[in-house]
Amino acid sequence: MFPESEILFPYRAIAPLRKERGDVWQDLVNRVASQKDGSEDIIAFSLMMIRLCDCLNCDQSSYKASLGCISCARRTVAAAKVSDTMMVQAFEQSRQEVRERGIIPARHAASYPLSDNHRETAGRFTGGFPSRRARDYSSSPARGFSHR
Repeated sequence: MFPESEILFPYRAIAPLRKERGDVWQDLVNRVASQKDGSEDIIAFSLMMIRLCDCLNCDQSSYKASLGCISCARRTVAAAKVSDTMMVQAFEQSRQEVRERGIIPARHAASYPLSDNHRETAGRFTGGFPSRRARDYSSSPARGFSHR
């Protein structure tokens, strides 16, 4: 029904987010978008965006789905009420979670150190993004889907 919508945040939706925020965000999107699908940074960025866009609660018959993933992601990123630095911190937090859970195949795993200007603040970001629905998806990746 909506050919531009997918179940979760797609790889093809990363590059169009480039100009939605400031320079710090643009640097992050440029770095991530230049990598191959399936890399650690791609998976971490997708995890961050899935949480930010609330993809697990997107119903294919909803207004959000009718917009398509790229439009939904662009609107969500542009409307986020956090700084670009906090967005980068959320990405770093997602990347750390990807590493801890061992989600990356060995051939994609690489060490991407934090840049010096983000090293001090990355450890302080403990929140996530304010969600419209207060749900914890960390225990079950399939939570939020219903089979009707």
